[in-house]
Amino acid sequence: MKLKLTLPENRKKRQQVLIGLGVAAGVVVLGVLFGVIRPLLNTKAKRSERLAKIEKELETTRREVKTASRELAWNREIAKELLQISRQYILRPQLGNYLLNARDYIEDQAGRVDLAVDTIREVGITDVPRPRKSRDEPALRIYTVRMNLTAGYHPLVELIRSIERSSPYLCLSSILVTGQPTRSPDVHTVVLDLQLPIWADPELAQALRRQIESELDLELAEEGDEEIETDEPEETAQDEA
Repeated sequence: MKLKLTLPENRKKRQQVLIGLGVAAGVVVLGVLFGVIRPLLNTKAKRSERLAKIEKELETTRREVKTASRELAWNREIAKELLQISRQYILRPQLGNYLLNARDYIEDQAGRVDLAVDTIREVGITDVPRPRKSRDEPALRIYTVRMNLTAGYHPLVELIRSIERSSPYLCLSSILVTGQPTRSPDVHTVVLDLQLPIWADPELAQALRRQIESELDLELAEEGDEEIETDEPEETAQDEA
């Protein structure tokens, strides 16, 4: 069935019909625009907005992960350095007694300059001086020993220099030199007070060691995983054939 549009012969009426058809066509176009195209544009705009938000969140996450990785690496380096300092410079107890290791250290230093120490005794343990307003618990305390010896001036200077060079964390807090004119002007009675650092909590060094060992194990495991992921079997000439 075919529809045939017949326009009026009257020119004025024919114009009115054409105008009506144009208006109807415009209404249809507007209907399509507002009913179909506009929702599509709105949906696209919302999708773009969501994608931009996701990209921003991903960028923020990447920055946080990078910052956390740097801080973790920094903490590991600090822990390693602290453990090295603990092993090399912090006096450790032996059988619950600090004096045994302190005596070994002092006798070793005296032997380097060919001096003999007469007596070594414990003075006590004191806190490290710190600001009055500080509320942090001190990590270190001071262990003081007193040594008595007889020595000439130059050997004594060599002993003091050897002790001070052996560690940046100890201190000769008192040096008393008394002459012996009745015996020999070249030999003096010497009393030295030596302060050595010790951990306020002896378990801290063990905790540092356990922490570093666990982190090193984790690093080795991560490196092993990376090797497994990146290693690919090489193709041999026989396989290619």
